[in-house]
Amino acid sequence: MIPLKLSLKNFLCYRDNVPPLDLTGIHVACLCGPNGHGKSALLDSITWALWGRARGRSRDELLSFGETDMQVDLEFLARNTHYRVVRRHKLRGAGNLELQIGGASGFHPITGNSMRQTQSTISRIIGMDYETFINSAFLIQGRADEFTNKTPAERKDVLGKVIGLDRYNELQDRSRTRAQEKKRLGDDIEATFQFMRKEMDRKEEFLQGLRNVNKEIDAVSESLKVKTRQVEELRLEVQDLERKVRKAEEIKSRTPSMEREISDYQKQSQRSTTLIEKYRGLVKDRSAIEAGLREYEEARRQNDNLTAARTQHDTLNSQATVLLQTVAQAKARLEERSQFLARRLDQDLEPKSKRAASLKEELAKATREMTALEREETALAEENTRLQQLATQMGQLEAIQEPLRSEGEELRKKLDLLSSSHQGARCPLCDTSLGEVDCQRLAQSYGVQIEEKRNQYRSNQADLKNTKSQHKQLSAQVPERETALRRRQQQTQRRAATLERDLEESNRAATEAQEVSAALKTLEQNLAQAQYAPAEQATLKDLEEKLEKLQYFPERHRKLAHRLQDLQVYQLRGQQLGDALQRLPQEEDTLAAAEEGAARRRGELLQMQVQLSTLKSEVPHLPAKKSQLEEAQAEHSNGLARQQKLLANRGNLQGSLERIEGLERQMARQTQELRALREEQSTYEELSQAFGRQGVQALLIDTILPQIEDGANELLDRMTDGRMNVKLESQREIKSRRGEYAETLEIRVSDEVGPRSYEMFSGGEAFRINLALRIALSKVLANRSGAPLPTLFIDEGFGTQDTAGRERILDVLRSIESDFKCIIVITHLEELKEAFPVRIEVEKREGSSTCWIS
Repeated sequence: MIPLKLSLKNFLCYRDNVPPLDLTGIHVACLCGPNGHGKSALLDSITWALWGRARGRSRDELLSFGETDMQVDLEFLARNTHYRVVRRHKLRGAGNLELQIGGASGFHPITGNSMRQTQSTISRIIGMDYETFINSAFLIQGRADEFTNKTPAERKDVLGKVIGLDRYNELQDRSRTRAQEKKRLGDDIEATFQFMRKEMDRKEEFLQGLRNVNKEIDAVSESLKVKTRQVEELRLEVQDLERKVRKAEEIKSRTPSMEREISDYQKQSQRSTTLIEKYRGLVKDRSAIEAGLREYEEARRQNDNLTAARTQHDTLNSQATVLLQTVAQAKARLEERSQFLARRLDQDLEPKSKRAASLKEELAKATREMTALEREETALAEENTRLQQLATQMGQLEAIQEPLRSEGEELRKKLDLLSSSHQGARCPLCDTSLGEVDCQRLAQSYGVQIEEKRNQYRSNQADLKNTKSQHKQLSAQVPERETALRRRQQQTQRRAATLERDLEESNRAATEAQEVSAALKTLEQNLAQAQYAPAEQATLKDLEEKLEKLQYFPERHRKLAHRLQDLQVYQLRGQQLGDALQRLPQEEDTLAAAEEGAARRRGELLQMQVQLSTLKSEVPHLPAKKSQLEEAQAEHSNGLARQQKLLANRGNLQGSLERIEGLERQMARQTQELRALREEQSTYEELSQAFGRQGVQALLIDTILPQIEDGANELLDRMTDGRMNVKLESQREIKSRRGEYAETLEIRVSDEVGPRSYEMFSGGEAFRINLALRIALSKVLANRSGAPLPTLFIDEGFGTQDTAGRERILDVLRSIESDFKCIIVITHLEELKEAFPVRIEVEKREGSSTCWIS
């Protein structure tokens, strides 16, 4: 992971508007600035962006004081791929994490469905977690001994994460899981073998049972054939007797309906006879009925004509009424308009037009008053100008007074000083010594100047007093006059505007009076000549002519309606005559059909009675036949049940035999599977042991420890002139068991005195040991595949070194430049900053930190 660009918002001491820190192309840099200005906070922001962890106990502690949200935006390079992480947090609220990947068209999101999933992706890209980072590539402030002070087991865990032993732990777990899975599958197969063998031992038993069942089935089938024929013969006999019983019942049930049909035919015959007599009577009166019907039709025709005429008469009357109303309304409107115009002319327009002369005179008077007020306004403006001049003059006089007073006081001080000491007095201009005569002369000169200043001050004071008096007098008078003038101007302007409006209205009234007088005269002529609603009057005259030609008389219409009502009886008789002429032949045919149907039904009823007598002699044998059939069916059913039971038993036996054959095939197949599973189980158990701590992991640690040890000793040799070295031990003998060793990671430190425990070394010596181990560990981390972290951060320790020790550490850093693509060292020592080609300056201003590259 190589940091490229860092942006912060409200993180610790960094608030809004902090410019982004662009680290692109930086190889070795010093992060410098006074203590407490935010150097370590920059590195905290990197770890918080990547893992959500920093030195603070909680995320809320990382917020700038008084802020409610924060954000860190970090761009970095890993495996030659550009990434961007944006992490946000709100006070006592949920956070947000985004991951983006760079491309030709910019960044594209690869954020997971949850923060946990996104964090897992970031850790996988970087190749380590936070604990591994601060124990190797990041010497965090106050925790440089993080790796050294851990227990041997914890140190070994850290080393395992650095060199990627987590992968082997995962492989061991997977191998152990696979071995357990194969063992479980094999055990399941062996458990089923026991059940399968028990089933297969019964095969001969099932074969003998199948032979016995087949013999019984053959015997039962032969007996069933005989019983089946007997049941069929009895069933046919019973069905024939049942059919005859149903026929007898049918005859019995049909007899009442036949008798009812005969009765219906007789009633129909009587009804038809009555109608035929009625129809023949109407045909006999045919001539009289037809004569009355003709008279009725003529009267109805005349009545229809009169009804149509009445409808037309009523329509014309309605139209005439509407037109009369329209004409009357038109006349009323003209009369109303004429009265309105006369009233408007007499009461409004003529009185207004007569006021024009007096209004013109009053308007001229108001205009003269406005002119006089404008002259008064000009005079007031001149007094305002005078008031401003007096204010300016007062300011000038007051400005002169203070310098005159100051100059007088200064001259008085000089004179007093000169009077108090003549000995040793010196000229204030040339700094030469003054004698008594010179002092007197100078004192006299000071006296004259003081008097001149006093006179000038008094004169100026008098002028100022006079000016203030004039200014006060004018200041009191001018506003009152201005207020009175403005009030009179407004009153005069309103009066002039009212007069102009009234005059204009009077002129308009005179013009309108002429127009109204002409309109009134026209209206009076139209009323006198009835010139209103001409179309309606013409239509009304046409309607009156049509009513005259219609010749409709209501009395004649009423008499004809009474006559038509008297003749209406012939309409009914005519309909009855038509009915009789049409239906008489039909009724005669109906009478003949009813007599014939009654005779036919009587014959059928006699035949049915003879057939019923014959059936009654045969049906008594039915109960005995049914009893025989039931016995035969019961015997047949018992045979069928016996046959079905035997068939089911045979099916069960055949199924058991087929199942045993399937078990034999399955057992042969699973025997091969069991052999393969046991082989795979053995292989996975061996792999689990190989991937464990005593296997590949121990070999890898034993391989990597010499590299770390050699790297640390090489750096210690440079920093201590060969006085100190470390030894890393991965195993120790167990005291209670001779010849057995336990896995560990012990650090043995030696100097010119000999081996000593780590705690016995001074702070400076301990820092060198820690730095050497951490750099060696970081080099391993930077060079291993799968964890691309060619970056080293060092955040403390130089303060514990003397000048020579610091120089040696700087030499060490220079010697490892080629091993890392980026090295960032944090210090507040001014003499150390100059040793670095690039400096990242940090400074706190008004409670907020900022940073820049120099």
